Amino acid sequence: IATGLPLVPLVTHHGDLFWPHGSLRVRPGTFQVDVLEGIDTSGWRAETADQHAAEVYAVLRAALSPRQQGAASADVEVDKSTG
Repeated sequence: IATGLPLVPLVTHHGDLFWPHGSLRVRPGTFQVDVLEGIDTSGWRAETADQHAAEVYAVLRAALSPRQQGAASADVEVDKSTG
């Protein structure tokens, strides 16, 4: 937010098939990485960071396949403890 530089979202498709949740073992395979259109952050402010996080989440989720989207909620809770 402080730099105002564009955010370039990256989305990986089907990586979960090769690296299952909670596992340290990665299986061989090929997955796709998409570089999405940059997001202008020049008008973002720290006071509205939660709103921006939800907007970015929506962009990322929309780029996923229906299988990967699953039943995730559109409401995103941002963990502010990570600073």
